[in-house]
Amino acid sequence: MWTRCGLDLRALQDSCEAELQELMKQIDIMLDHKRSQWEAETETMKTRLELKEQELNCALDREERLNQEVNQSE
Repeated sequence: MWTRCGLDLRALQDSCEAELQELMKQIDIMLDHKRSQWEAETETMKTRLELKEQELNCALDREERLNQEVNQSE
């Protein structure tokens, strides 16, 4: 009886191990996909930030030029 129980437990363990390995593989695939999404979103946000920084610098330069014009006309 114990031998039979031992064999049944071993078969169950093998079955569970295979399922766990498959599950881990699926999790890895999902994480890789999510990581790719995050990296793409990060690149998009970096580009948007760079554009906003350029806009800000242009606005600051324009403000400085206008201030100089005002100070020269006084």
